[in-house]
Amino acid sequence: MRTFRHIAMSSAALLLLTSLSPVAAQAAPNAATPYPVFKGDADPVPDDRTGYHARNQLQAIFDADVAAGAGSSPDQDFWIDRMLARTGNQPGGSNGDANQYLFSRGRTVFMKTHQPGVLGFGGEVAYIESIAGGQGAYTITASVGGAEIALTEDAAQRRQTPSYWRGVFTNSAAGLRVVQTKFITDANVAVTNLELASTNGAAKDVVLNASSAFARTAAGSDPELTGAVRAYNKLTDLFPRFSGDGFVPAEGRLRQTVSVPATGSARTKVQLGFVAKEIPASAADYTRIRGLAPQAAFSEHVTAYNRWWAQNVPYLDTPENNIDKTLFYRWWLMRYNFLDADLPGNDYQFPTSMEGVLGYNNAIVLTVGMFVDDLKYFRDPSYSYGPWLSAGEVAKSGKYVDNPGDPANWSNSYTQYISEAAWRSYQLHGGPAAVAQNLGEYAEYDVKGLLDAYDTDDNGLIEYNWGAMTGNDADAVSFDWRAGNLDRAESAYLYSNAKAGAAAYRTAGNTAKAAEMEAFAERVKAAVLEYLWEPATDTPDEMGHRGNLLKHRHVATGDLVPWKEINNYYPYSVGLMPNTAEYREALRLFADDTQYPIFPFTTANQADKAAAAAQGDPGSNNFSVINSTVTFRMLASVLRNYPTDYIDAEWYKKLLYWNAWAHYQGNGDNRYPDQNEFWADGSAANQSIGYRSWIHHTILGATNFTVIEDAMGLRPRSDAKIELDPIDIGWDHFTANNVRYRDRDLTVVWDAPGGTDHYEGVPDGYSVYLDGQLAFTASALGKIVYDPATGDVSTAPGIAVSSSTAIAVKAPQDVAFAADARITDVLAKAGVDPSANVAQGRPATASFSATGRGPAGAVDGTTINEPFWGTAGSSTASDQITVDLQGSRKVDDVRVYFYKSTTTATVQGYAPPAQFLVEYHDGSGWKAVPRQSRHPAYPRGNLNQIRFPSVTATQLRVTVQHAPGFKTAIKEIQAYDTGVAAPAPVDAPPLADAWLDSTYSQAGSVRLIGLAQDDGNPGTPIAAQWSVVDAPAGGAVAFDPANTPSTVARFTASGRYTLRLTVGASTKDVVVDATALAEGEINVASTATASASFTAGWNNVNAVNDGKPPLFTGGAQSDLWGTWTGSEPATRWLQYDFPSAVRVDRASIDFWSDSTTGGSGVAVPASWKVQWWDGTAWQDVTGASGFSPAVRGRTNDVAFDAVTTTRLRATFNALPNAAGTAYSAVGVSEWRVFAAAASSIQGVDVRTQVGVVPSLPATVEVTYADGSRLPVAVAWGAIDPDKVASVGDFTVSGFVAGTTLTASAHVWVRGADPVQINTIDPVAVSTAVGVAPRLPAGVTVGYNDGSRQSGIAVTWAPVDPASYAAEGTFEVTGQVAGTDKTAKATVTVGAGGPKDTAAPVASLTADPADPWTNVASVKVTATATDNRDDSPDIEIRVGDGSWDDYDGPATVGDQGSTTVQARATDEAGNVSAVTQLVVGIDRTVPSATASLNAAARTVSITGTDALSGIAAVQYRLTVGGVVTQDWTTAAGAVPIGSAATTVGYRSVDRAGNTSAAGSLEVAAGQAPVNVARTGTASASYTPGWLTADNLADGAAPTGPVGPNTDVWNTWPQVGDQWIQLDWASPVAVDRTRIWFTDDVDESGAGVAPPSAWKLQYWNGTAWSDVSDATAYGTSATGWNDVTFTKVTTTRLRALLTSSGTEEGKGAPGVQEWEVYDVPGVTEPGPDVEVQARAQCTAGKAYVAITARNTGDVPLNIQLISPYGTRTVVGVAPGKSAYQTFNSRLAILPAGSATVKAGDAALDAPYAAISCG
Repeated sequence: MRTFRHIAMSSAALLLLTSLSPVAAQAAPNAATPYPVFKGDADPVPDDRTGYHARNQLQAIFDADVAAGAGSSPDQDFWIDRMLARTGNQPGGSNGDANQYLFSRGRTVFMKTHQPGVLGFGGEVAYIESIAGGQGAYTITASVGGAEIALTEDAAQRRQTPSYWRGVFTNSAAGLRVVQTKFITDANVAVTNLELASTNGAAKDVVLNASSAFARTAAGSDPELTGAVRAYNKLTDLFPRFSGDGFVPAEGRLRQTVSVPATGSARTKVQLGFVAKEIPASAADYTRIRGLAPQAAFSEHVTAYNRWWAQNVPYLDTPENNIDKTLFYRWWLMRYNFLDADLPGNDYQFPTSMEGVLGYNNAIVLTVGMFVDDLKYFRDPSYSYGPWLSAGEVAKSGKYVDNPGDPANWSNSYTQYISEAAWRSYQLHGGPAAVAQNLGEYAEYDVKGLLDAYDTDDNGLIEYNWGAMTGNDADAVSFDWRAGNLDRAESAYLYSNAKAGAAAYRTAGNTAKAAEMEAFAERVKAAVLEYLWEPATDTPDEMGHRGNLLKHRHVATGDLVPWKEINNYYPYSVGLMPNTAEYREALRLFADDTQYPIFPFTTANQADKAAAAAQGDPGSNNFSVINSTVTFRMLASVLRNYPTDYIDAEWYKKLLYWNAWAHYQGNGDNRYPDQNEFWADGSAANQSIGYRSWIHHTILGATNFTVIEDAMGLRPRSDAKIELDPIDIGWDHFTANNVRYRDRDLTVVWDAPGGTDHYEGVPDGYSVYLDGQLAFTASALGKIVYDPATGDVSTAPGIAVSSSTAIAVKAPQDVAFAADARITDVLAKAGVDPSANVAQGRPATASFSATGRGPAGAVDGTTINEPFWGTAGSSTASDQITVDLQGSRKVDDVRVYFYKSTTTATVQGYAPPAQFLVEYHDGSGWKAVPRQSRHPAYPRGNLNQIRFPSVTATQLRVTVQHAPGFKTAIKEIQAYDTGVAAPAPVDAPPLADAWLDSTYSQAGSVRLIGLAQDDGNPGTPIAAQWSVVDAPAGGAVAFDPANTPSTVARFTASGRYTLRLTVGASTKDVVVDATALAEGEINVASTATASASFTAGWNNVNAVNDGKPPLFTGGAQSDLWGTWTGSEPATRWLQYDFPSAVRVDRASIDFWSDSTTGGSGVAVPASWKVQWWDGTAWQDVTGASGFSPAVRGRTNDVAFDAVTTTRLRATFNALPNAAGTAYSAVGVSEWRVFAAAASSIQGVDVRTQVGVVPSLPATVEVTYADGSRLPVAVAWGAIDPDKVASVGDFTVSGFVAGTTLTASAHVWVRGADPVQINTIDPVAVSTAVGVAPRLPAGVTVGYNDGSRQSGIAVTWAPVDPASYAAEGTFEVTGQVAGTDKTAKATVTVGAGGPKDTAAPVASLTADPADPWTNVASVKVTATATDNRDDSPDIEIRVGDGSWDDYDGPATVGDQGSTTVQARATDEAGNVSAVTQLVVGIDRTVPSATASLNAAARTVSITGTDALSGIAAVQYRLTVGGVVTQDWTTAAGAVPIGSAATTVGYRSVDRAGNTSAAGSLEVAAGQAPVNVARTGTASASYTPGWLTADNLADGAAPTGPVGPNTDVWNTWPQVGDQWIQLDWASPVAVDRTRIWFTDDVDESGAGVAPPSAWKLQYWNGTAWSDVSDATAYGTSATGWNDVTFTKVTTTRLRALLTSSGTEEGKGAPGVQEWEVYDVPGVTEPGPDVEVQARAQCTAGKAYVAITARNTGDVPLNIQLISPYGTRTVVGVAPGKSAYQTFNSRLAILPAGSATVKAGDAALDAPYAAISCG
């Protein structure tokens, strides 16, 4: 979600006019606003080379361009390229775009950032969004004479148009000039044409090298470089193909030697195709471009690019060319900020507008409606339908949300009018009534979902408490008036969206739903008029207005908010307000430019904004095209529906001109259009904009629609008529040419009678053409309705019709789209079909359903992403869903819409299945549907269509075989009887496809992403298997696992491998250029969990084993672990915990630093070491080398003696300053740990019977180079059941972590005949002199049928120590379990075997494990491990007792501390270190005392315990009989307020025993007490090295700077900040003081007192400013005292305005904050002690009230809560009345309960609680 955004929100109008109304034309006082002055080109629109053509002017211009040679070279541009061309690198500066952003883009590929000075595509290439963290597509370098040369761009010669970029580069020393012409095709091919010329008259050979991070592997007979890369958020996978004319692959690059002549030039070309499987044109386009010469490729591209304009965009012309250029610039912006990824699934499946691809770049619902308003005038309806279909299909059957493809960008908004704009697009383009049905459903879900989410008081209005979801953020002044929820005027969009839904439902024939939506709209309308309209009043509000205004409403108080935005007028924009004089009076503020100026077109009412600023809430005051958009819409509605003298057509006209002017950089320079996200500091008087935001060429808001619909007057309707109703702004001519109006091409022309003829061949007047034929001409501008069926024309009074002709136009629902049209495909993917879906709403059952994902979700009639039928949690490989058709139905078309998981905004764990089967039941049994024709052949996300000859079915069944690692979900099953013959069936072979995962970065291995799918014919389960086709000499591959399409492959030797995925009869080979690791080079850190002694808040401890390249300085802070706090200790540590034991002997580490000075910043440590966990304690590694000194700027490699451990720790001795009094922090970007080299892995033999897949052992024994042996986990390859189908044998390989060696299991398959052991493999064991041999627990035997089996248990005879007392050999015999056979082991003693010098490790555990406990006894268990001995001998000693052999857990029951020790001895005689465990038992309660420091008014509590010691002392405060603070642990002396207080106290020892409670009475004080220390401090932001508790820690400041242990600040953040104190019960306070911090250096960096601050208190529902506050000082050298009128509250906060505006400069800081209470007299109360608290039970919040009778007579006690009352009669002395009251809320606000005893009453507060 975006955290900051200076834009205004937009509004919408649903204008379904049925009667003629006059246009107001009277002047308003705002007429004093001047018109803007444009500068730059005298004629910003180039000559069109042709006359006027009523049918298609842009086509005529295009044809004239082609005839004139356009596209033949960059010197011959097409008309729109000429109009929007940019040259040079101007304008620069902070407000300019410097002509550096690449305009050329593909349907999904564009340059997020662009480096003009690089040959090729330098910067960040994006596919949807930036790929691989931000890299260029490719770069090209040149070498002359064997040396690479630097080519410098001549920025003055830079030129770009929307279709291409041209740059000139030179190197004078080498005498070389290179002209680069580059472009990106619609199908995502990035092409660079190069023209090389000599500048010194000498011929030369130039070596060109082209490099791409995305394509490095040579492939194919016509060599090119290929690769695979995961797109943003892993939404899809791309398969780049990289080639060049005359280039050949070389060392992962493309290389060519170009012979440059002495005169003339040489040309070549490079192209990179971003090939995506879901866009077949991407591969075809790349192949075609590759085969073209450079000039031909350029010509084809720019011609196709510019032909698109003629085919898709209306031609617009007005009397003001500066406006015209912005209109065509905005047509380009809409094309540029548009995504058509066609990703099968639930994110970017549909073509959609993207808000600012150079910035936030997502389909953000806040602005989708605005874009649709303009996009609907693109002739292809997929451009306008796609965005609203996308929004509806991902909305989870609720309110619209931003596209889940990018969940980090923004969130959602209630301030949108998507449904309303969508309906207008349908009015224009039409389509089957099923389209309207979808829209009606989306609209209904949205408006109902919005009220569910935001109407908590159920009054029919949206309520919210800050500006983000209006899209206005700090521009929305109304939220600054008073904290808390506001009922919002933006609720008008609920009205218009519901009206749109009603119209859509009516068109679809669903009259009941239409009526429901009309009623919904009327409810909203009534609520707006009831709650938000302020009638006329005699008393002015604080802004001086006397009512007759729409105002937001403060929910908690019911007060109307006097501060306003343009948003307050949205009800007028959508026609919600009645047209009466009373309601029109609200428009008076638009006659005053101090309220709502024409320019700058800001969000906030400017008088209100000034008032807010004067009260300390300046916020921001920006403006953007969003603001002009909503104003255009409001004006258009007012001028037609609410005629008033306050607003006239001139108001609208000036806004139109200023809106165009604002687009141009340099204050109206028409050479440089650039719509930024927002602007600031605009002035009509100065004709200036002071600031333009950092997001360039964005598409926020809309403009072209208002020119077409308002200035030119075309008003889309719901019937088959055409309506014109222009706002007459005095233009003498205009045209909207070639608008696609349903089934016709429509042109509107105005050429004022009696003046200059502007459009040849067109009659004077106001005309409409249909398909180039004149439909009618009227004499003047005004409202006109034309009936194409009859030719009848009705007009406003005074308008004459000179001619009219009947030319039929279809009503929207009568429009049919071509079968091959893109819109047809788009609608199908949204489930739109005009036929009856016979599966909709039918009963459905399933073999398994995940919780909340039942089968009904798959037949609910919509393809919206939720609900769906899901199988997550199913234990089977396949599942099925059955639909009961409730009778015999003919079916010939079934469509299955699969859910697909992608980002965190989608439900995880689902993928399209490996295959699915469709069957039908005809009453006699289940049958596969016959002769299936599937599209696509293999399952994909979303739509899968199966067509077949018609069958008669009573039920349908879909059976899915889940994809490996996933389960299947179905959004919808549709079934149709289309009557259309199915295409011939095609039996597609199984799909085997695989590629490399570009996001995987573990050395020595690759991750392979694979697909194993089938078309469901014949439906047998499919299996995948990986194998090695080719490998370098000595190379082997271990797949983990080998039987899933996606796997990890590890390599034993470097070189080129060909890996094969086999699925049935299909295969796919993947070529890998692998860099294998040798033994000892395998980094096992990636398997560990990282932790640390401390991690700074902006760093990430998990970065140290993420496998990223070294980072020694700079970079992203999230890519390293760091410890900076500002006050560093001498040591820090970093730790790895491994899931199982590893044997390691080497490590390397990359230190990150930003300082070389000890005691400051982050520096390389002075020294460091590695420790390993021996089971009980940390031990330093031995044999260490390379640790000292630690080095900066390169990897530190270290080695040590091998250790076997589950934990490893690096301890760093921080770099000190010269005095040794301060230390630097430590930073690490990567810490690698390497497994010790293995020498062998013991083989495994396994015997099994025919048909039985054997279980293979979980571990194998690995022998290391030093002779150590360790059981290590093994991942075996899958066993094909076919291999055990008959007698035979085969081997299975297994991957063993930490080694390149491969485990091998020999599987012997035999029949059921009896067998006997024939042979027993001899055992050879080596040992050192004096070391008992380690004999295996099992042996391998051979059977009489030739099979073998490992691991047969054996019992060895005891070994006489004399046998291994000297060098030599001896034999040991053993009895093989279950047989009479004898095993024999030959033991070699001496040099023949390694000496076992490693001692075992003993460990102790206690139950319970607490160091101290109060139970009767503790059980202590001892265990031991050894590198060779499976069961070392253990001895144990309890207390001072003797060492005894361990034969079971020891029991300790004595009170006090008892030390239990253990040691272990292995067969070699090695004795472990003694481990010990102290068991503490304490069953004696402690005692507690308390004393009062009257002067300080604090109570000190002391606890005493003879055994375990005191763990905590606790206190409880009671004031006036009410428990104001329940039992709380005291961190020191307990501060007491000035009221008389009973202090309860007690102590708790370390064993959990609690003392008896005592009490201490503290009399009322006469002086105020600092109660800040009794509250809980919090803040808007606190950096990681500080804590908010420092705000009120009692540490007295002494100067402008204090230690980090005692201060708080927000560094580096600036802006508006706050600090807050919360008390458990109300405090009465009237004075505060704050001591600020000031450590700003000469550059302005640092912490400073705020520029201003103020105090607020919580009034129970909202924050309010304290009254009568004295001056707010800002000293950092003394206290800043503020007194104010007493308030009683539970919360107090100080709002701080930073003195700085730049990050890191002038952040606010506080050393100490004190708040003083008001001494009062506590009246004697009843003899009752009262407490109230909030608690959760079963997800609901309860209020629990306790009242204890502390007197000596019975009492009748009444317990009163907001949620109920109970009376308890006769509560005896010392007894309590108690009751819990169910609030039935999940979130309970803070409140208070009342207890009555007799005539007395006590109030007891309780805190808020959330039980969700």
